[in-house]
Amino acid sequence: QGVTLTLSSTKPIRTGYTFKYWNASIGGTYNPGGSYTHDQNGGTVTMTAYWVDETAPSCSTFTATPNTWSSGNGSVTIKAKDEGSGISSIVLKRYSYVTGTWSDIQSWTSINSTSEVTKTYLQTTEGVYMYQVVITDGAGNTTTINSSAVYLDHTKPVISGAGNTVTSWTNVAPVISVSATDYLSGTTYNGSGAASIVIKNSSGTVVASGTASTSYTLTSSDEGVRTWTIVAKDNVGWETSTSVTTKYDKTAP
Repeated sequence: QGVTLTLSSTKPIRTGYTFKYWNASIGGTYNPGGSYTHDQNGGTVTMTAYWVDETAPSCSTFTATPNTWSSGNGSVTIKAKDEGSGISSIVLKRYSYVTGTWSDIQSWTSINSTSEVTKTYLQTTEGVYMYQVVITDGAGNTTTINSSAVYLDHTKPVISGAGNTVTSWTNVAPVISVSATDYLSGTTYNGSGAASIVIKNSSGTVVASGTASTSYTLTSSDEGVRTWTIVAKDNVGWETSTSVTTKYDKTAP
């Protein structure tokens, strides 16, 4: 009784938590290395550590692929862990570069786990997307991470210009002039882009080619009724074709 004691300066360690101070069983709080005077004759005083979870969850994996143009689907993988109060919820958000808007696309709640948690999401609609994951633990600490952009092109290229070809009988050599564009469906947002456009004769021989446009002027050997096939491809392999028929007569009666 009446003796001043010096508490150990060593702070205890608990994974996922921060030690704040000691709570005395008879009241009062004390810091490591602090002084304590026992003011009663005999009895036991217990010092109990007071802990606070101030550590945000960790995220060992947050991937969103593919990061170049693809004709397939996208995949998002999240691996998170919190050894303190445990993972409480994971919310996945998505930003569309096409529409310029954010949306919450998936949430996992009431997880309540201190073990590693793995979640996945499949992106099936085309577009250009960035993802954001918000991981919250039981104490309300959050971790927010943004992903790389995902590029998905599910739309075939569009051929223009074939309809401008002269298809009625003419003695002037017709010109087939065509071009290809590759926009995501229903938008003016560029997809993977035109890779090639070719014009083929009825035998399948390529008579003209280009990347996004090409043209062919009929020659004397093309007299008569001829059907030409135009084929356009984009950079992920989608293909579009159309045809046009010419009637060229350069021989005098």
